[in-house]
Amino acid sequence: MKPGEFIKSEKNFLVSVFCFSLLVRLAYALPLPAAKLSPDAAGWIDIGWGLARGAGFAGDWRPPGFGFFLAFIFFIFGKSILAVRAAQALLGAFTCVLIYKTGKRLFSEGAGRIAAVLMSFYPYFLAYTGDVISETFLTFMIAASVFYTVKTSQEPGWKNIVITGVLFGFTGLTKSTTLPFFLLSCAWLWWNTKSFRTGFLVGLCTLAAILPWSLRNYFHYDKSYVMPVNTPWCQLYGSSCDTAFWSEMMGELDTPQSDKMTEPAIPKDWLELKTLPLPERDKICKKKAFDWISANPDKFYSLCWLRFKHFWRLYPMMAYPWQKYAAMATSGLYIPLAFAGFILSIKQFKRTSLLMALFASYTLVHLFFVVVMRYRVPIDPFLILMAAYTLNALLEKLRPSQGEVTNADWDQKWEGHKTSKAEAWIASQRDKVLAGCLDRLKGEKKKVLEIGCGSAINLKKIKNSRTDADCYALDRSPVAIELAKKDFPNAFVGDCEKTPFEDKKFDLIYSSGVMEHLGDESAFAAEMRRILKDDGLLVTFVPARYSLWRFYQLLLYWFAGNDFEKSYTYGGLLSVFSSRGFEEADFIGLDPFSAQGAIMKLFDVSFDPPVKSTPFKSAYTEICLVARKKAS
Repeated sequence: MKPGEFIKSEKNFLVSVFCFSLLVRLAYALPLPAAKLSPDAAGWIDIGWGLARGAGFAGDWRPPGFGFFLAFIFFIFGKSILAVRAAQALLGAFTCVLIYKTGKRLFSEGAGRIAAVLMSFYPYFLAYTGDVISETFLTFMIAASVFYTVKTSQEPGWKNIVITGVLFGFTGLTKSTTLPFFLLSCAWLWWNTKSFRTGFLVGLCTLAAILPWSLRNYFHYDKSYVMPVNTPWCQLYGSSCDTAFWSEMMGELDTPQSDKMTEPAIPKDWLELKTLPLPERDKICKKKAFDWISANPDKFYSLCWLRFKHFWRLYPMMAYPWQKYAAMATSGLYIPLAFAGFILSIKQFKRTSLLMALFASYTLVHLFFVVVMRYRVPIDPFLILMAAYTLNALLEKLRPSQGEVTNADWDQKWEGHKTSKAEAWIASQRDKVLAGCLDRLKGEKKKVLEIGCGSAINLKKIKNSRTDADCYALDRSPVAIELAKKDFPNAFVGDCEKTPFEDKKFDLIYSSGVMEHLGDESAFAAEMRRILKDDGLLVTFVPARYSLWRFYQLLLYWFAGNDFEKSYTYGGLLSVFSSRGFEEADFIGLDPFSAQGAIMKLFDVSFDPPVKSTPFKSAYTEICLVARKKAS
């Protein structure tokens, strides 16, 4: 069985992406030296090891989630960095599966598959698999929480409600900056399920999951201090003072940031404050932070703006050059694609608003604190998901047909067909060509036939604007002809290679999107000659051979092409008709280089393209030959 056929099955795909993701992470993380860890790792290891030995959490300011995760691993395997890395590799692989399932429920299976594959080798995820800090665990918790939120919105049963609430609670216990998103998620569930009860119960379950830790803090500090998850005040003070500008304005470096480099950013009384009991320390830090913000609102707003730019940078400010290049090749592409995804999915706003709420709340909370790019990593799976939505939309919109199109296919296409703005624009360009051709023909009444009329968008324009045109329509789809008969009594179901018309009946015959689907163009050309009057005009629009559109088709099908959607050069198109008794009357190209048309099609807009011609006749998206029938 070929690999492509194997992964068509959802189960086979998930097993494959899980195994690939796991192997990539293990291959990166396991060979790393045990000592190759970030400075923050030492604190987490001490917490986890202390909990594993029964020493308790003590008075550490960090939230407990990741500490208990480490404690569980250390309790089973001992103080093993290798075991932590292996466990995080498993979490990373499971996260890829969760993002696939979330993408499938929010958008489509295609978007979910693309997201899972992109996540499997995302450099940031690989890097943090090998470190003992909370990013990998938090990424998994957020992914699980969002997946169950989406699942609960579609299946709001008790089981899903409880799981969603508990996951949100545990996620909040891992990083309290996620709690604002929890509130927005409850509101989102209310909106999407039209049931206040669903959002309310999820909220209650979340609070119930957090409550034991909140009670522990209350009694640990002799009932003198309320701290639901962890304390933010010391960090807020360190982030809301004059020295906080140093780290935001130090500029780019080609080496990672070290502890020594950050010393100028630390307030002078920082170490002294850390020796105080937590309740007293927090009281002082809270006052210092709010006093500085009140006295320096302009500086505070400037800090927030600098942090916003830092948070959403396409590559890290302080890293080795190769790390910056790797970031630019991944997140540097995913962020713009994700932005495009939100624009493309605007009609699905009710669903995508959950992800918008995640990005907005997570960003806003972090503007109050010193920002490093790794704080953004836990929400990067959803950037990748929105980027995957964009890529999948491109594939769906641009994917050419595979194999010969049947009557049933055409019936399905024209049933309920709506003209897009991009289609309307290109039809307006064809109108100009057809109007010019009609002006060339003599006679007060000219018989005009559209071959493969489809929606008959151009024929309708001719009928409404030209009193000198008697319009006929032919299409192989009964559905299209049934619709066309509302405007054209002379609309017929038939084959363009064997039409039902008598010899030399028409003054002008027009076709668009027909020839590229035919097996034998010579038979078509011969039939057009038979039913066209002497000196009559045949107007034929076909895909051009050397356009970006054709290049896309070749890439998509690994240069195999497509037997039933051909493309043509100027010379090749002319030779089809010149060999059957036609001569060139005119040549026109539409949309040079195809970039403008791709924008129109992708964003469903229309505009007058700034570039209107190319010196290469076969490099348009669509070329048109106006051929005159030579007299018999």
